[in-house]
Amino acid sequence: MPKKIQLVDTGELLDFINVNISNDIDQWAWGFSLDLPDLQTHDKLSYFPNAAKSYVEFTVSVGAETWVLIAETQSSNGTQKSYSVSGRSITALLAEPHAVQLSQTWSNVMASDIVQEMCDLAGIVLDWQIEDWTVENYTCQNQYPIDVIKFFVIEEQDARLQALPDGTLKAVYWYSDNPLDLPDLTPNYEFDTDLLIFERSKSRENKAGYNYVLVTTDNAANVSDPTPTIEESFLGDDAIYIVRCNPFFPADVMNLQHKSGGNVGLFYIGEFTEQVEDLLIINDSQGQLSKQYDSLISVEWEQESAGSLSIAADGKVKCSGDGIGLVKILYMTRYLKYQASRVNPINFTLLITDDMKAVVSSEGISQPVKLKGSAGDKVADPIIVRTLSNPLVLRARGLAFLWRNGFDSDVHSLDIPYTGNPILPGGVTKVRIIPESLEFNCFVKSVSIGYGANGQTQQITLERPLT
Repeated sequence: MPKKIQLVDTGELLDFINVNISNDIDQWAWGFSLDLPDLQTHDKLSYFPNAAKSYVEFTVSVGAETWVLIAETQSSNGTQKSYSVSGRSITALLAEPHAVQLSQTWSNVMASDIVQEMCDLAGIVLDWQIEDWTVENYTCQNQYPIDVIKFFVIEEQDARLQALPDGTLKAVYWYSDNPLDLPDLTPNYEFDTDLLIFERSKSRENKAGYNYVLVTTDNAANVSDPTPTIEESFLGDDAIYIVRCNPFFPADVMNLQHKSGGNVGLFYIGEFTEQVEDLLIINDSQGQLSKQYDSLISVEWEQESAGSLSIAADGKVKCSGDGIGLVKILYMTRYLKYQASRVNPINFTLLITDDMKAVVSSEGISQPVKLKGSAGDKVADPIIVRTLSNPLVLRARGLAFLWRNGFDSDVHSLDIPYTGNPILPGGVTKVRIIPESLEFNCFVKSVSIGYGANGQTQQITLERPLT
């Protein structure tokens, strides 16, 4: 049967010689290479430099599965009459050179909603299979959609992004289940050495063996008592006091007094907001706003961007990049205003605060996580996250780390026939090594599928945690 691909724009069918499609648990797009029979076919998979799209979209079917792919690079050798194209799955539209950079701020939205918004920009379907959480504040500056997606899924939740053959982007954990439960999981695939395995090899990966980790927000890792600042000015015979505190505290918490005691009458005027512009030097990915932070207006990098930016309730600024940057941040702040009048003819003196230490200064949270059945005696460094906002997602973050780093693992590489449906990274497969009387479950780490003169084959890499 002739091997065909189909152009999405025109529906035209084109012959090809060989195709290889591959993916790994750490990759968010399939990669492929395609050998073509002639220059005419090659040219139909080449885009024009000034065209609206810098790729050519097509589909290819191997067995019962169809992939949606884009041809991004082309090569040809007229002397040897060899022609080929390569590229990625349609999820590549989330990144350069196909996507445009964006600068945007989100407040009080779900992480999955932000990721969905990024996927919508490229027409990508999202399958969110990890814990979700409310993001209080997050700003990206000159980032591609995939950078924003990777921040929430990979950096914050230590999960993985997997592209399905049809172009759906799936957020999953690696491992997908507790390795201790792996032997009892129902496998997605099964292989038997007598029937389905052409070649196999095995190697050992040594892990750190951690069984305990603390997952904490940046605020929780930097808790300090709030220190109010008081600005004094005069209005006729009275004094005006502006009181600020990071983070903001309402008037009923502030328990303010005047140093002169009963010689001055103190009156609360109200709560006010103002616009503030800070020019911050970002060093070690951190900075601190000069005043209490309430809401963001804009971010403008004066020098090279240090990555996406988030601002905590106490004004701590965190950036995703490692570089040094100079950034102008325009934001709203809140403060309290008081008026003081003399009861006796004395000089005005500043206000004082009495019991601010009784107020928690940070909205940060922490979650200790221990591997089931362990002593919790092999402690990893704390994991500091930026937007996770409830104990459930902090626990999921810790488990994802411990499952990957708590157990040594055997890595099996198998060459097997392609039986119609692909083995997708992140799934569970059962392997029977009959000559050694072994039967065990593994997690699928990577797959490479070939379709050409030798028929349909696939190479898979499986990881078996040794619990």
